[in-house]
Amino acid sequence: MISKILSNSKYAPHIISEDQFYEALMEISKQSNVDMDTGKRKTARYNSQNVLSGLLICGECRRNYRRITRSSGEVVWRCADKVENGKQAACSNMVTVSDEEIKEIICEHLGLESFDEAAVLNEIDVIEIGSAGVMIQMKTAMPFGSMVL
Repeated sequence: MISKILSNSKYAPHIISEDQFYEALMEISKQSNVDMDTGKRKTARYNSQNVLSGLLICGECRRNYRRITRSSGEVVWRCADKVENGKQAACSNMVTVSDEEIKEIICEHLGLESFDEAAVLNEIDVIEIGSAGVMIQMKTAMPFGSMVL
């Protein structure tokens, strides 16, 4: 019921501000399992348990990066196409980045001494990982900032 009200611009302005309305629509879109541009299902659902879920995307195929815990206990991020399809994957992006490494890159980019989930949520829109390195797009109108792995 609430999602129907929020998605109807006729009612929402009487309940919440226009900024809050568009923020809610962005969050609904982010958490949705349907790509708003193509209408097709996304490879992975937004996972609110980890701040990086849904933020990391493949620089080649644009699919999400998946969080994987190796048998050694190390946590790494890999392209969802590679995770799902292995050698048959259409994507040729072979970049695997450790959880610690991506957090260090983010801290360096944001000028943080330690990883801060709130800062990541507030300041970063998307993190693209590819053979050229890591590209961090901020939520502000700033152009891409880049850090090479």
